[in-house]
Amino acid sequence: MLTELFFSINKFSGFDTELLLETFGKIRWIINIECQGMCYDTLTNSHLYYGISARLQKALDFLVNSDFSTIPDGRYEIDGNDVFANISHGMTVQNTPNAEAHNTYLDIQYLIEGHELIGVAQRETLTEVEAHPERDIWFYTGKYEYLSLGDNRFIILWPHDAHAPNHAVDGIPVATRKCV
Repeated sequence: MLTELFFSINKFSGFDTELLLETFGKIRWIINIECQGMCYDTLTNSHLYYGISARLQKALDFLVNSDFSTIPDGRYEIDGNDVFANISHGMTVQNTPNAEAHNTYLDIQYLIEGHELIGVAQRETLTEVEAHPERDIWFYTGKYEYLSLGDNRFIILWPHDAHAPNHAVDGIPVATRKCV
């Protein structure tokens, strides 16, 4: 069974921009033309990101300290509506046609079991195809770089990072259980 964990964190509540810039040199970031600023790391190193935001720390602590085999599907408020997780079942797909991005929330995505590919790109390099501002979600099409999730890796995606999750490794769809 493939299990993935996503978090939504309100970017307007608690992020310290100066501390983010100071911490920039202390943590590992993926920085290239297509994807600049997102954090891609393992849970072993999650403590390196605690100084960015108290809410980000709460989400990472939830990842590190939870026994996901005992948590049923549903919504889990970690810090009210500012930090929450939605756990549900789904499937990976052969081709992820559109990426998504959010203005108010950032995502932390973590694969608990199995592997999947996630397409990532800066929003400004993509073409918007659909918008639902009332739900804080915009959809884009274009060229993505693919990163592997699994093996204890997580990715933090900021509002300028578009992401196309659920891409099947080697094009073979598998069942998923996610927390979004």
